[in-house]
Amino acid sequence: MTRYAEKTSVSSERSRAEIMTLKNEAIAPDLGALLDFLAGVRLNSATEKQAQADLEQALAETGWIFQREWRLSDRDIPDFVVRVNETVIVIELKTRAQRKRIYRQLERYAQHNQVDAVVLLTGTAMQLPSEISGKPARVASMGAGWL
Repeated sequence: MTRYAEKTSVSSERSRAEIMTLKNEAIAPDLGALLDFLAGVRLNSATEKQAQADLEQALAETGWIFQREWRLSDRDIPDFVVRVNETVIVIELKTRAQRKRIYRQLERYAQHNQVDAVVLLTGTAMQLPSEISGKPARVASMGAGWL
């Protein structure tokens, strides 16, 4: 690789990172609004299906624009996709699951261009990095609504 090509490649990578940072900052209010909502929702976590049904009802009753099990690809079908203004946020709800499996699933979702952020709504004690594949990633506790 020539010096010019190396310099152009580094510059291009930095530009992409700067663009992602600006985009992530722009969607922060939308992501925050959804996280605030999720913090107050009371979900029956006896089964994952029941918790999903409860979340679907809460989203519908409060006027959120969402779709259940939106197909990103043949393999990637998140539980919910919520649109807040122009921001597309995936919500994956897990009552119990292996942390590595959850992370890999969220990572696949974040790699899709149409996804702006990913949220894990879970009863599993878990943390995520602030970004996955350059997209904001957050954890919301299923138990927070009961406090």
